[in-house]
Amino acid sequence: MPISRRYPRVGRALLITSLAAALGAVVVPAASAASANCAARGESVDLSGCDLTSANLTGVELTLANLTGANLTDANLTGANLNTANLTNATLTRANFTGANVETATFTGANATSAVFGTGTNLNFANLEGTNLTGATLTGASMAYANMSDATVLTGVKSGYTGAINTLPTGWQAAAGYLIGPGANLTDAVLTGLDLLEPNFENAVLTNANLTNANLADANLQGATMSGATLTGVRSATWSSWIRGVPASLPTGWSFKRNLTATTPRGVLIGPGAILYSSDLGGFDFSNADFAGVKLGGFGEATDMTGANLSGADLSGLADPNGPTVGTGGLQDV
Repeated sequence: MPISRRYPRVGRALLITSLAAALGAVVVPAASAASANCAARGESVDLSGCDLTSANLTGVELTLANLTGANLTDANLTGANLNTANLTNATLTRANFTGANVETATFTGANATSAVFGTGTNLNFANLEGTNLTGATLTGASMAYANMSDATVLTGVKSGYTGAINTLPTGWQAAAGYLIGPGANLTDAVLTGLDLLEPNFENAVLTNANLTNANLADANLQGATMSGATLTGVRSATWSSWIRGVPASLPTGWSFKRNLTATTPRGVLIGPGAILYSSDLGGFDFSNADFAGVKLGGFGEATDMTGANLSGADLSGLADPNGPTVGTGGLQDV
């Protein structure tokens, strides 16, 4: 009886392979179906490991696509649909996801250095654990319930997103849609009224940021770039806390004054509209400081400057919290 009638198609293939092996023949396996067709597009497509450098994927349907280990360097994914796509360990350097739907997508271990997730990008519920987002742009993206981890790299990230991120790396905080942490790019950020517990701005870029009425007492400003920032109404000290670290730069007319008794750098910001009332400023070096517009007294509270160095300081322009100029009557032990 012919083999074709006695065995099903799969069984026949196995029999032929077994017979060939028994006879010492060389068996050549069929080409693996897992080898991705890198020109394929569409829902659930397998593009794992594909080199899609500079590919134009504008508006392409890639829902549930497998892009594990794919190279999408400089790819244009504007408006593409990558809902629930798997981009684990993908290279996304400078890729443009503006307006793309990557909701519930997985970016675990992906390198998204300088990638752009701009206005209209849907990153809701996305898994960004262990993603390298160095220098990436998240401005205008929606990030509700997105997840990050301690392995997520955010150095130089530029934010200004919408929605509440579910988890962040240790040392990072979120406020008004901005990611605040060491090395963050907060250029032009609007952080008015910021009031976080020990925010870490170490080596962050705050150029032209608006920090009006922000509470920076106990903030870490070591190496922070603050050129052009708006600091009107900023509080940088209380009775028990002061700024930690020395900023790399400050706006014109502002200066950083240190506490000479502290073992590690502690200080305050002096400039027009700075708020220092109800603070312990004893032991600070205010030599040659210009207190024009600085608020040191008011609301029935005084500022203790016992032991402060005020040699050459100009106190003539002090202002109370309501604006009128006051003398040194609101100070203790000057």
